[in-house]
Amino acid sequence: MWYNQANEYLAELGALAEQAGNLLLIGVPIREAEGRIYTVVVSLSHLSGFYYQRTWCP
Repeated sequence: MWYNQANEYLAELGALAEQAGNLLLIGVPIREAEGRIYTVVVSLSHLSGFYYQRTWCP
């Protein structure tokens, strides 16, 4: 499932984590408008943000 397909579900997870006083980080695939695909680490709590993995590690 792509990140943009799961926005509502991920928002619910983030809210649950925040209610429990936790920070939730998940890894999801994301496709940009130009067609590039990344594995992204997303913070779903009050400190929201993205980390785009640009290189593959063996």
